Amino acid sequence: MAANRNDDLFEMVNLEPDQTGVWAAITIMTHHGEHEPHVRCYDGRPDETVPDLAVSIDAEPRVVVREGVPEHLIARAAADLIAWVKLNREKLHRFWRDGASMYERELETFVFSLARLPRQRIESADLPAAENPY
Repeated sequence: MAANRNDDLFEMVNLEPDQTGVWAAITIMTHHGEHEPHVRCYDGRPDETVPDLAVSIDAEPRVVVREGVPEHLIARAAADLIAWVKLNREKLHRFWRDGASMYERELETFVFSLARLPRQRIESADLPAAENPY
């Protein structure tokens, strides 16, 4: 949930491959329910209706494979997603804990502070086409 007023809550952030160096889209969430701290990645645009791969935000991140996750997503994304979580673990934990109370400006600062995997820039031809809904 994200909006553009400073008093609105942010409970998740969707990051594009260009922002992370991981070829898949990544969703970072705040603490909710009984779930352990984790991030999710998607083969394409983040969407609750498609299978996703989750990685824990532990000292030693691990893949949490859910039913229906395509093998190509696991094979292609798991190592990069784990490496990206390791690079950003402390910041991801802080967002998990405090992200829902961040103001928009704090959220922007958080997103821009996240480290990117040291890789070549991801070419837009490698990404699934997405329409701008705005």
